[in-house]
Amino acid sequence: MRGLETLHEYLQRLVGLHVQLLDQVKVEAQALAEADLRVLHESSLAKEALIALIRIEDHQRQMIVDQLQFDGHLPRTTNTLIQIIAHLHGIAPNLADRMQSTLNTLKVIIERIQMQSRINAGVIDKSLHHVLAMKDNLLGEVQPTRTYSAKGVTNPLSATNNGPRMISKKA
Repeated sequence: MRGLETLHEYLQRLVGLHVQLLDQVKVEAQALAEADLRVLHESSLAKEALIALIRIEDHQRQMIVDQLQFDGHLPRTTNTLIQIIAHLHGIAPNLADRMQSTLNTLKVIIERIQMQSRINAGVIDKSLHHVLAMKDNLLGEVQPTRTYSAKGVTNPLSATNNGPRMISKKA
């Protein structure tokens, strides 16, 4: 039974590491909003370190499952945490409930990490789009745009390719 408790402890450690990862993803979002390259770089390094730790902990968790299967405490067909929890409901319902709760917590945290990461990626994509548009504008590589007449009718595509648009001709 101690091995099953150890498995739950590793699952709790995974939750803790994922909470730290969520915090780093939020720090990254703030750094993106503030365009703070130093914090962004530090956050990226911290995320990489946390992901490496998560992989190590998950590998150790899998080794415990393998050992429990080898010792006969778990059937060899129980490979996923859901299967292990289902098996535990018959022999240790309290531990099964605690593991299920911890697993549910882990799933929620992972979903939040994924959601925040998608938001961060969207901010990065939009920022890159703006930077490229500014570059094109400064270099005078403006794409033709649709203009409208006073009557609200679209005029043919026109490009004002008279040099960079950020600098006024009067200046």
